[in-house]
Amino acid sequence: VASAHTNLGILRGQLSQAAEGVRCYEQGLAAYRAAPSTDKEVFHNLLLLLGMAYFNSQRHAEAEPLLLNLVELRKEIHPTEEPRTAEFWNYLGIACQAQGKLVDAQSCFRVAGTLLARHLPPEHALRKQVASNAAHVEQQLKAAAPAAASQPAGLIAESGPLVASAPQPAAGPPD
Repeated sequence: VASAHTNLGILRGQLSQAAEGVRCYEQGLAAYRAAPSTDKEVFHNLLLLLGMAYFNSQRHAEAEPLLLNLVELRKEIHPTEEPRTAEFWNYLGIACQAQGKLVDAQSCFRVAGTLLARHLPPEHALRKQVASNAAHVEQQLKAAAPAAASQPAGLIAESGPLVASAPQPAAGPPD
């Protein structure tokens, strides 16, 4: 049932019926959660399609938990596809940033940058995009230093092992 909703959602998207496609993905995710399959690829695809549909519709608060689940699941079922996983960390960072969750966004961009540094040359467009996103959030954090220090922990910070288990760059001297 979940796969059927997913396929219908893809078809709706191809027919420029984005809202109907999102409803199909939502129904597919509900069906999957009601009767989980052992095929984690179905769950992965639903998270990907619905998370990106929300993201592309500027529904960042709805996209955030799906993208977070997606990057967690990708570590398990696609561990060698780090550049693609880094791309989703980047999207997750943008979703956090759009909601004013700057500390979470910073963590996401760091993970994305670290994963990309292992596989792509510095001049690659995705590495440049992630670096630019990270620099922008750094500027926002500096501009809002007192407010950011008291920012409550969000989904990224609460996930603890997720960010902690991802490779982190070595801490440099303070600016």
